[in-house]
Amino acid sequence: MKNFIRLILFLIFIVNCFILYSFFNINKKISLDDKKIILDNTVNSYRSDLTKLFKNELDENVLVQTIDSNSSGVIYKMIDNNFYIITAYHSVENNNNINIKLKNNEIFPATLVGKDEVLDLAILKITTPYKLPLLKAGNSDLVLNTELVLSIGIIEGLDFTGNTMIGSIANNGAAILSNDHYINYFICDIPVFSGFSGAALYNQNKEVIGIVTNKFNNHNTLSFALPFNEVKFVVDQIIQGETIERNDFKIHGVSINSLSSVNKSIYNVPINILEGVYVLDLLEGSKLYQIGVRKGDIILQVNDKITINNQTLRILDYHTFDSLKVKVIRNNTEMVLSE
Repeated sequence: MKNFIRLILFLIFIVNCFILYSFFNINKKISLDDKKIILDNTVNSYRSDLTKLFKNELDENVLVQTIDSNSSGVIYKMIDNNFYIITAYHSVENNNNINIKLKNNEIFPATLVGKDEVLDLAILKITTPYKLPLLKAGNSDLVLNTELVLSIGIIEGLDFTGNTMIGSIANNGAAILSNDHYINYFICDIPVFSGFSGAALYNQNKEVIGIVTNKFNNHNTLSFALPFNEVKFVVDQIIQGETIERNDFKIHGVSINSLSSVNKSIYNVPINILEGVYVLDLLEGSKLYQIGVRKGDIILQVNDKITINNQTLRILDYHTFDSLKVKVIRNNTEMVLSE
């Protein structure tokens, strides 16, 4: 399926490139205004073709309406005829009147089940007389730089077929300091607009691998998406009524398996080390800093749990540990740090 979709997208791209070449190079007499119209029409046609490929996935995306603004959301799971929807918290913050608009234009009142202000996530709940389609979760640990991705944002005033944006992963492990925590994001070269906060980010297998947030975005040329493995872990805790607790690792790291050979050389990472997290920075008040972890260390394990990459370390941050023991490599020497 993945190769088939890739082939279809490539053929669509080639056809559109040929059209543009024909207009812009063969016929030199076309005015700049006409060229702009042709380009806009070609882009819209390309987007429409992509939307057709993801037509079934449109059903699981919703419009989140409040008095102040509108945003996007995606239907995550069903429990006892209740449907749980993931969206961005800043879009529904301080709003008691929240509605969900489905693709069939039906509107249902929603209740706020819970939130995680650090990740800017909100979980909403609606009850409908019929079943709704649910998202298919992908493994965000497997997302690579330059990977093709697609986002579906639902914007008021447009139908559910005109908001599909395509791009690629520009950075699969960017860290941004927010609320005294380093948060990992996928940075995508997908232009997004007002209303895309809370939108689902899909891979070529039509699986959700991230949730888009515009909280840090001051321009429309890039989008930031929370890796879905972490989103799913947090959302499940909230749905189960559990309190979100963190160990306050407060670390800015980079996955070893995402580093090129050149970057490994720059960071002095041993060639035989294929997994782990290289510490770019960490806050002095964090627990990791307190037990002795320092900038430049390579974290291999946390309490005997293997740290494969940055995302697994992020999820370990939510586990409750009676004591903390971390295995690191420092200056080519393996050592264990503990409380």
